[in-house]
Amino acid sequence: MFFPVEFLTEISDQTGWQIGWRHVIWLEAILVSLTVGTMVALKYYFHESHWFEPLGGISVVALMRGIMWFINQLFGSDDE
Repeated sequence: MFFPVEFLTEISDQTGWQIGWRHVIWLEAILVSLTVGTMVALKYYFHESHWFEPLGGISVVALMRGIMWFINQLFGSDDE
């Protein structure tokens, strides 16, 4: 996903909450909604743009993070 561990740790330290995968999903859903909303608003000024264009970049980054997580689960060590 998009949020690095350091950023989530900082949010957890500031709020005192334990940040889990459900929180990450909510944060991602909010940011994707804001991105789509911004693109719909910008459509007024830039007629040739489409609302779904930024979702391609978001999807690529999420896919890369998912692949890295999967590889880490397969080959990573549990030394933490």
